[in-house]
Amino acid sequence: MLADLRSRADDGDADAATRLYRDLHRCAAVRHTNQTLPSAAQHFLNEKADKMSVDELKSTNEMLGILDEQLKFARDNAAFCAGIEATDLDALVPATLQAALLGDNTAANCYLGSDLVRQPGLLDHPEWLIDFKQNALNIANAAVDHGDWTAVKQLAFAYKGAFAGSLLTQATGLDLVQAYRYLKLWRLGVAPDKNTEYLDTELNAVAKQLAPEAIDSSNTWAQETYRRNFSGVPVDPKGSINVCQLKDM
Repeated sequence: MLADLRSRADDGDADAATRLYRDLHRCAAVRHTNQTLPSAAQHFLNEKADKMSVDELKSTNEMLGILDEQLKFARDNAAFCAGIEATDLDALVPATLQAALLGDNTAANCYLGSDLVRQPGLLDHPEWLIDFKQNALNIANAAVDHGDWTAVKQLAFAYKGAFAGSLLTQATGLDLVQAYRYLKLWRLGVAPDKNTEYLDTELNAVAKQLAPEAIDSSNTWAQETYRRNFSGVPVDPKGSINVCQLKDM
């Protein structure tokens, strides 16, 4: 069905674009698991249990449990991904971009947060980087307009210069006014009973570097954006961001 899905996605069919992105993402994860899991599992299996502390044994068993879950995932999806070639999986990046452009917020966040530099095939497809530079901010802004908190978090980190090597941070550049805006928006979405220490610390640190009028205008922007796009939808206050998670797909 790949050819049909590609054709429909290229013609602007949002459902087909989402299906193509998710299916290719799943099979790329299967390929990665099959390539990396055997050596990782062997490393832990080679550990001498009689020379390990109780904590080390517990940690090893936990890791083996995680690897077993990954192996089960690969087994469960082996038939689904049968016949998929490496050249088929090269379509994952443009498929993610197309799904994001057509309004899939999960694809948008995966595209914004994934590390294209580590993506197999990049040297053969330098246009992926050009596409990212041209589309990333529009995709991120659209996701915010759709009320997506993960996009807000990604933009807050990017504008304040966190993860300097990430493509999104390079696309946004350092902009403390924008960083404050998105941190403030994020803060507005946290429920009253949640811990806000992390966000308050971040906001205070950025605010010290801004003029009062910039803070006032940013507060107004954040309040209007929250009311328009996010009102009634709480956000997890933690600073962690999970993108490209299969369980969310």
